[in-house]
Amino acid sequence: ASDEPVKFRIGPISGSARGMNYATKEGWLELKSELNAEFRPTEQLPVRITAARARFDKEKQEVTLGGPVTVSQENRRAEAAFATIFLDARNRITRAAFEGPVHASQQSESAQLSASAGKLAAEFDTEAESLRSAVSEGNVEVESQREGRVSRLNAQKVEVAFAGKASQAQDGTASGGVRISQEATPSVGAARRQGISAGGIPASRKELTADAVRFNFQAEGRSLKDAATLGAGKLVLLPPDLKAGERIVTAG
Repeated sequence: ASDEPVKFRIGPISGSARGMNYATKEGWLELKSELNAEFRPTEQLPVRITAARARFDKEKQEVTLGGPVTVSQENRRAEAAFATIFLDARNRITRAAFEGPVHASQQSESAQLSASAGKLAAEFDTEAESLRSAVSEGNVEVESQREGRVSRLNAQKVEVAFAGKASQAQDGTASGGVRISQEATPSVGAARRQGISAGGIPASRKELTADAVRFNFQAEGRSLKDAATLGAGKLVLLPPDLKAGERIVTAG
């Protein structure tokens, strides 16, 4: 046991912490506080991990992280109360489970994405060292802001499949009281044609509700391309011209 600063390496994960407990017979290593670690995939940007404490169990091939836990990669960031990282026999990451509340975000020059859920589980492709799928559960909320358009997704469970070295979102399903909405503000020129000042520009709104929805992402993986209900659905359309009134479409 030690309370001094320590450095460690577990497969592709290396870092530092303050204080350590080590049991040689049981095969576990405990890092007491101030964990700062880095995971370096072969062909990707490094993933940085911070936590209040950590424990590596060699027999179970698990790393448990005590919160608050943060995971970041370039413009992506996730926070959780605590997490568990599962490794294979070669100490490669196969799965990660985050317990909540879990918050995630991604920012770029043209778009901003934020999400929250009760818990999140991620599966990894060990050969490609990339994210393969993610499942969020418990009051899932996702919001995307891009080019004057705000899109939101609410559900109890959301499953997303990823592909490629960059781990771009491909498709997925949402279930449990699904609500997908999109709000778009028209251009200033369009508002002037309606005789409305810039400060009072109305927004058009679309809202789709169903028990379950299957969706596909655009090529860059940051916004939805299409969505289809798995069963009965309801679509509400509210145009920017308030005089036109809302339109409601229901179908099986």
